[in-house]
Amino acid sequence: MQVGQSEWTIAPPNGWRFAHASAETMAASPGAVIAVTTYDKHDTSRSRETVMRELSGRLGLTLPARRDLFPKKPHKRQAVAGIMLSLYQFGGVRRSEHRGVVLVFTTDMPSDAAILGVAFVADDDRSNGDQAIVRTIGSLALPEAAAPAPAPPRMSAAKLSNSPKTEIPAHAPDVRRSAASKGTEKQNYGALDLH
Repeated sequence: MQVGQSEWTIAPPNGWRFAHASAETMAASPGAVIAVTTYDKHDTSRSRETVMRELSGRLGLTLPARRDLFPKKPHKRQAVAGIMLSLYQFGGVRRSEHRGVVLVFTTDMPSDAAILGVAFVADDDRSNGDQAIVRTIGSLALPEAAAPAPAPPRMSAAKLSNSPKTEIPAHAPDVRRSAASKGTEKQNYGALDLH
């Protein structure tokens, strides 16, 4: 699905309701939502903070009252599918009667534009919304013409093991939950968790 008015694409989570408008792409489940848009990073009348608050408002999120939520530096920078993302995580967010965590991700485009996404997972979500959001963020893709050539696959010798273990490809974010968060605590964004 196209991201905003750019040629970049993102895949909404399977089974979620989703919509694409000229300004943003949104997807929702009962306990989680995500929206992605583009904006002009040099437009001083519409800052990154303003865009994030507008997008959060369209998702029905109530953010903390602080004037500026974004710190000077991202909480984490991480390459996902060959794209360097700046990641920010904020707690104390509400969506109707549900409290939860917001993950904001940004990346610059080759032009004067940037991509900004807002994802919310309710603390009481039981549908693995955090994992669906991580997969969706991992699906963010450059337009075909601008995409870097894929690296040849690495080949390694096969190893046998007595314990069954699922390997996660090097290009995919870790979406496993910590034992402490299994169903009772706030969601863990796995490799994208910033705390």
